[in-house]
Amino acid sequence: MLSNNETTARLICEGLKNLLKTKNLDRIRIKEITDEVGLMRPTFYNYFQDKYEVVEYIFTHEVLEPMRPFLQSGLVKEAFHFMIVTIQKDSEFYRREIMRSSQNSFRDILAGSMHDFLLPIIEEKVPKPKHPFLTAENITEYYINIFLFVLTKWLIESPEIPVDQIMEIYELLVSNSLGDLLSR
Repeated sequence: MLSNNETTARLICEGLKNLLKTKNLDRIRIKEITDEVGLMRPTFYNYFQDKYEVVEYIFTHEVLEPMRPFLQSGLVKEAFHFMIVTIQKDSEFYRREIMRSSQNSFRDILAGSMHDFLLPIIEEKVPKPKHPFLTAENITEYYINIFLFVLTKWLIESPEIPVDQIMEIYELLVSNSLGDLLSR
């Protein structure tokens, strides 16, 4: 059961999502969000600093947190499959946001959230790199970039591609070197 704080935070998130169906995030005002869900404007600031933090909260609580048990159990494929399925369920929200390129872009929010989420897991699982360049930080950044590339191309250019095929594409990119791909 959700606490009152979680319920109110999620209500604010749903209000923002509803507004994003017809309006760009950069044009949405905090008052519009609170009016959408029947809250007073000051209530918003009890939960979030700004609307960009709401977007980060949505991604963190709807996608990242539920996939944590998969990653902690070493089920990377299952974790990313869960992530793609979850994003597909609300693809219009994610499509609109991934195309936004202003300050506090969704790509930046996504990369930052994924970094904060993945880095401790990678640090725990890869305590001693085989080479000084292969730090947990660099490994984290590499996999985030591949994932963001696949996610962006899928949401913007090919949303009709089924999740299983997107997972195959992602796995192909992360499991093969350029030499492997070119020699096929």
